Amino acid sequence: MMSTPGWVKGLIEAEDTGCPDTFAKEMGVFALPGDDGAPAPVLLGGSDIAVAAKSANQDLAREAVALMLSDDYQTILAGAGLTPAKESLAPLLGDDEYAAATIEAASNAKLTPAAPGWANVEGSRVLEDLFSAIAQGGDVAELAREADEQMSGQLNG
Repeated sequence: MMSTPGWVKGLIEAEDTGCPDTFAKEMGVFALPGDDGAPAPVLLGGSDIAVAAKSANQDLAREAVALMLSDDYQTILAGAGLTPAKESLAPLLGDDEYAAATIEAASNAKLTPAAPGWANVEGSRVLEDLFSAIAQGGDVAELAREADEQMSGQLNG
């Protein structure tokens, strides 16, 4: 089992990855289940998009952000299997099991935190390390405490 974002399908199916053709054909997907039967809350987001306060080109940066959030650009992303920033464009992901799992997972998602240090958290891979350690049978409470301590330092320090 792999815990991955929806766009991994494209990587697995790409001809130059070295994955056997049967791998992609035999792979199934599902939204991570929560303890109440609904999809578990997941982090929906990625790298933060913003205009730097000290940017010398504020207007141009705002235009770039507007372009990235436009329906046209988000349609391109959805067509490539990437979760669009707008729920109304989710059907553009398709109607296969991958799209259905992505849409189901996103139905209970939380957005990327609006914290100045969040890029540090993403860059450190603390969340990936946490999930991997849990999957390997580590003590969830202890691992979560350690990850919380590390993230608190990255967000507040």
